[in-house]
This record gives sequence, structure tokens and C-alpha cells, in this order.
Amino acid sequence: MPFDSEDVMYKALAEILDVDLWIIQLIEPYIGEDTGSSKEEWHYGYYAEIPSYESLDKTVQEEIEEQIDIETFPFGRTLYFTDGELSETKADPLGWRTDFEAEEYYQKNPLQKDNVIDELYSISKKLRVYDDAINTKALLFSAFSITESYVRSLIWDKIPDLDSEVKNTKLRKILKKHLYDKLSRTSGREELYKEFTSKTLKKIPFSDPYRNSLAHDVGQAQVIEGDIIVKDKNDKECRHNMDAIINDLIVYVQNVDN
Repeated sequence: MPFDSEDVMYKALAEILDVDLWIIQLIEPYIGEDTGSSKEEWHYGYYAEIPSYESLDKTVQEEIEEQIDIETFPFGRTLYFTDGELSETKADPLGWRTDFEAEEYYQKNPLQKDNVIDELYSISKKLRVYDDAINTKALLFSAFSITESYVRSLIWDKIPDLDSEVKNTKLRKILKKHLYDKLSRTSGREELYKEFTSKTLKKIPFSDPYRNSLAHDVGQAQVIEGDIIVKDKNDKECRHNMDAIINDLIVYVQNVDN
């Protein structure tokens, strides 16, 4: 499931059914992904299998019977929800609202090249001070992250303002979600940049394997004598100086849109 825990989905379900969270936790409905009946397994949303009232333990029945209307509560039914319906809840189990807020920030507040470069220089200085691997790896990953954020901001600056260009609210929401999805992936960013500039987006240097390894398995990365050591997707050991990586990121930010 693409959410942090079952509990956050339970929170969304409790909100939709207008009951307290503890009631959902007591009856323990099964939450699954709705892929339809076709063999392609398209993603349609999620479903919740609510157990029948009779199948519940007697103590559970006694605890909830005075808190909810047994006759109207959907015991024994399977409920289906789209991603949008779940993300409109305060629980936001799929994290759409967080993603939207981040992307809307980039759209409305483009990152300035000079500020990003200054931050990368600052990270480079800190790398020379820290002598523990955990902080060092976190700093290097943050350098990749801010570089990627600059690229996202750069692309947003090329896209027309959907709030003014698209009047239909539902259509605007669909278009924004489509753009957010694309901007979250390297291939999507390359596609959008090409579409709006007719140019090829330069790849962030050392993203593969160093950034990817730090993002997916930071524990296996090693820091030795100023170098970061990781394994690529073919399990081959890769080693590079961290100062050199930061310097290449700075050059990248300076020239990516030239």
C-alpha cells in the first residue's frame, strides 16, 4: 500500500463514515487496492471490507453498539473509494495534499538560482566539518534534493499558470495532479521540459547511482576519506569524492537552463 500505515487509512475511513477512529480500529476492516477484474490490474482506487456485525467478538459488539447505529452502519459490505475521495479527507492517506502544497509552492515561489548555489556551497563547507557518516550522508542527499527542487521549480516557471488559464475547477485539479505526478519522476520532468522549451533537460550529475542509493538504502552507503561509496543497480561498487559531486551540482545549477 502506498501510505505510511494502515492506521492513516483507518483515520480516513473513520472520517468518511463519520465515526470515531477507535471504532474502526476495533472492527478492523481490511483495506486493499482496487485493481478491477482485468488481468492488466489497473489502479482504480481502494476498497474497505467491513466485517459483518455477527462476526465481531461479543466484547467489541458491546463497546460499539451504543456509539453507532447498527442498522445503518455498512457492516458486511465492501466500500470503494477513489484516490481523490481519500485525499479530500483530513487524514490524506495518500499524501496528495502534502505533494500539492509542495508543488504549488514551487509554482508560485520559483527557487532563485543564486540562493540554490549558496546553499550548495554551504553544504560543501559542512561536509568538511562533519566526521560522522550519518550526518555526512544526510548532507549529500540534501544537496541532491535541493538541486532536484530547483529543476522542478525551473519547469514550473515554464508552465502556464493553470489557475488563470483553466477556469473549470475539476479540470484544473486533474491537470495539476497529472503535472505533479510527472514532476515527481525524472522521466516526467524531462518530458515536460522538452514539451515547454523544445530542449533536452540535462541530467543531474551523479544522481545515478549516488542520489538513488542514498534515497533507497542509505545504510549501505559508506563514507571513507571524503568519498561516498555505494553500489549501483548491478551491485557494482561506485566511489566518488563528495566535494567533487557538490561542485558538479553547482555547475549543473548554473548551466541547466542555458
